[in-house]
Amino acid sequence: MYRGKLVFIENHNCDKVGKIDLSINIDSFQEIDSEIVYDYLEGISVNSKYFFTKNAICKYDPES
Repeated sequence: MYRGKLVFIENHNCDKVGKIDLSINIDSFQEIDSEIVYDYLEGISVNSKYFFTKNAICKYDPES
């Protein structure tokens, strides 16, 4: 079991975290295979009380 106020985990370790208060994902879901995203979301829905996400819904040009 992971201990600490802030823990970074990889998708294959989601089931080892246990119950947590907050999960955060920023700017990575669009870079990951959809099967791995679904694994993350399943682990988050089972173990996390809250979930914050900031991911693009499409490709964008930062220069525009």
